[in-house]
Amino acid sequence: MQDNLRRFNRYAVLLLVLVCMGQLSGQISSGRVHGQITDPSGALVPGTNISLTNQSGQTLTASSDKSGSYHIDGLLPGKYSLTAEAKGFARFTREFEVGAGQDVALNASLKIATQQLEIVVQGKEAAEEGQGRSVGVSSDSNANATVISGKELDYLADDPSELGLQLLELAGPSAGPNGGHVYVDGFASGYLPPKISIREIRINQNPFAAEQDRIGYGRVEVFTKPGGSQIHGQFLADDNNSAFNSGNPFSPQKLHYNSNIFTGDLWGPLKKNLTGYVSYQRRNVNDATPINAVVLNPSFNEVPINESIPHSDHVNVFAARFEYQINPNHLLIGRYLYTGVADQNLGILPHFLASKAFNYDAYEHRVQVSDNFQINPHAENDIRFEFKKSRNHGQAVNSGPGLDVSGAFEGGASNIGNSSLSQDYYELQDNTLITRGRHIIKFGGRLRTTFYRPDSFELFNGEYAFDSIEAYRITLQGIAQGLTPAQIRAAGGGAEEFLIGVGDPQSNLTAVDGAVFVQDDWRMRSNLNISYGLRYETQNVIHDHHDLAPRIGVAWGLDGGSKGAARTILRAGVGVFYDRLIPSQASSTKRLDGSHAHQIIINNPDFFPNVPPISELLSGQSGLTLNTFGQIDPRFKAPYNLQMGVALERQIKKSATASVTYLHTRGNHQLLTRNINAPLPGTFDPEDPASGVRPLGPGLNIYQLQAEGVFRQHQVITSLNFRTDSRLSLVVKHTLNFARGNVEPILGFPVNQYDPTADYGRTALDIRHRISVGGVFALPRGLRLSPLLLLKSGTPYDVLLADDINGDSIFNNRPAFATDLSRASVVRTPLGAFDTQPLPGQKIVPRGFGTGPVLYTLNLRLGKTFTLGPKKELGNGSSSGAQGSSGSAGVWGPRYTLGFNINAQNILNHLNLGLPEAVVGSPLFGQSTALAGGAYSSGISSRRITLQTMFAF
Repeated sequence: MQDNLRRFNRYAVLLLVLVCMGQLSGQISSGRVHGQITDPSGALVPGTNISLTNQSGQTLTASSDKSGSYHIDGLLPGKYSLTAEAKGFARFTREFEVGAGQDVALNASLKIATQQLEIVVQGKEAAEEGQGRSVGVSSDSNANATVISGKELDYLADDPSELGLQLLELAGPSAGPNGGHVYVDGFASGYLPPKISIREIRINQNPFAAEQDRIGYGRVEVFTKPGGSQIHGQFLADDNNSAFNSGNPFSPQKLHYNSNIFTGDLWGPLKKNLTGYVSYQRRNVNDATPINAVVLNPSFNEVPINESIPHSDHVNVFAARFEYQINPNHLLIGRYLYTGVADQNLGILPHFLASKAFNYDAYEHRVQVSDNFQINPHAENDIRFEFKKSRNHGQAVNSGPGLDVSGAFEGGASNIGNSSLSQDYYELQDNTLITRGRHIIKFGGRLRTTFYRPDSFELFNGEYAFDSIEAYRITLQGIAQGLTPAQIRAAGGGAEEFLIGVGDPQSNLTAVDGAVFVQDDWRMRSNLNISYGLRYETQNVIHDHHDLAPRIGVAWGLDGGSKGAARTILRAGVGVFYDRLIPSQASSTKRLDGSHAHQIIINNPDFFPNVPPISELLSGQSGLTLNTFGQIDPRFKAPYNLQMGVALERQIKKSATASVTYLHTRGNHQLLTRNINAPLPGTFDPEDPASGVRPLGPGLNIYQLQAEGVFRQHQVITSLNFRTDSRLSLVVKHTLNFARGNVEPILGFPVNQYDPTADYGRTALDIRHRISVGGVFALPRGLRLSPLLLLKSGTPYDVLLADDINGDSIFNNRPAFATDLSRASVVRTPLGAFDTQPLPGQKIVPRGFGTGPVLYTLNLRLGKTFTLGPKKELGNGSSSGAQGSSGSAGVWGPRYTLGFNINAQNILNHLNLGLPEAVVGSPLFGQSTALAGGAYSSGISSRRITLQTMFAF
């Protein structure tokens, strides 16, 4: 009996102890560790194996998701050791301590393991492909970003020039009036690398980071492939022949041409801890440029001209990259890129004649060095340096003055003359990352210097301007009849203006700008992240040296917390983003300052077609002369955009995420140029070019570069990312967009030089809808289909007059809406009746009154890859193979692969037309005279089919 009692007491005591421990543990709040896994370039590393070991030797495991994020919950207070392992990277180990209820943010930047790295030729392994992008509260895991890697790259163009256009279309009109920007391996890019050397593309990620100099929405980041521990090669050959393509509706007959691209990549080990990557691409584009204009025949009758001029573009690109693992905590990366370009018969627009062509050649050497090292377990530093030397040269095919007959054609010689440009560019970046508890702190800076040396003879050959083809006809007929210039002008003929540049074509410039920043990602709670920072920028070419750009972003997991990872994220942010005055803008203004060069404008010249000596033009003997100079506003302020955004993101299921984002952008101090000595409003009589009161004296134009423009934009962006497994990947995006302002993306003049606000209206960015759908589908028999659908509403354009009716020497005036249809100045058009000689009180046609055609294209790539040669064992233990009885996976890869692709651009052969002719009174008014080009069609055909062969080992 006592034995039973003692046994009961022991059990009771044990039970009491367990109950007390349970109560005690219930009173102790568990902790959490979370973070993101990246490689040395900052790219995400999904599928990383995470193991967490406590002081007692107990281990918890996790794996990073598609966005590289991981989290482990339910941690008791104490010390832990975290280990992160991913294929091709060195093991990452970090010790840390968790307090009661503490949420520890611990990011891991994996170093490349030279002896372990293995690059799969066809992209990501099957286990990694198709994993759905997960939502998260990290600042760079916004679900409205687009991440393209592996086989998902298939739906993008192989030609780097076309690829760049597609990427900017996918980024959307989210970057304000200055458009999107492309960065390659952390540096602003002039040329994209060959696509087969690209590892990953990220679009619109982490939009409010203080580290970024430009608006995050519209930012495209491209990361190239590293080397590997085994020698691999990949070779592509593309061929495009006119026999496979549709014709051009603006050419009288189908032209014969052929273009091809050859690309080869080779990568592997060079020595211990040193790997290399080399790439070469040769592009031979031989096609033609259509010409669609209205000219005069020998009988002085108007006739349409539809012809084509041969065009060739030859590009050589050589790229090399190496990675040297100095030690497990120190990685050195070097890159070299050479690009050489040779173009024949460039610069022909739809209404240009063949005589306007020029030839162009250029080269660029680019050297980049990145040094990444771990300072201590909680800090690392990344130093990047770039040197770029570029030279380009343009040579007009013909000599003599140019000829612009408004609304009909442009002929004569190219205005480029014999111009060249040399640039030497230096950039240094230094960024430091520190992790402290719930904070990820990053700070650093950038210094850039450009030695800009132009030798520009633009317009040094002169150009005649006629306000109509009728005035041009009367002039030619009068010359043929031997009439005097006065008689020709009395009959309604004569050129309206002659413009020529004189002086020193050089305006060398040294531009320096610098920036420093600091930002903190604070995981305030497990489901709440606050990212805030400040950026300071300055440059030497303007007087505005104190530009502060605060940024802040908040991400809140609405249904997260102790229950697990959030599936619904509310994200908001606001930031100021400055635009630097680029060297070409500053140098162009400096070149026309009078001490270097200036322009001479002769109103109503009577010497067509013979150009008098410059001395005679300067003396004023040849007609009313306006000397034209340029300058920068002494009160110039750096342009900036204030962008605000709110997004709701939802993890629909493991393989799909959706988001809706509202963006509002306010652009202030936007660039425009004003003639500050134009005739005062109401004082100029178009019938008397000498009339008008100019505040700074007669005979003078002063084109002043100012920052007085404004820009307003509202957007609603809806996106869906759906990835199941390697068989399906789909990204869908729709943008509803409204954009108004008094400036255009291309620097321009206001209509009223004394009231730029009068131009406030629709801008060329006011494209109402944009839709993009891109995906990869696995079909039976090993076929892979990669579609890309792009659609956008019509682009606004201005309705213009051919005459300078306010005497400011700028041909950008707009007509008025006609109120008296009996006036001789009224022109009836499909857009309405316009009065080309507006009366006081008449309403001027607003900016962006016309709308171009809707554009859409469906591009398809159909491909199949064959495996050749014996299978080879790569190792055991990977998660990418089928599990055997022992629990390990045997991983194998083919020794050789041979692939064939058929790429069809605009497979539906939709006729994507360019903007219509905008000059009222033109015989072509309202008509599109060329294909849209860009991402929607080539310049020579609506539909284009390219054959591609790929071999890899």
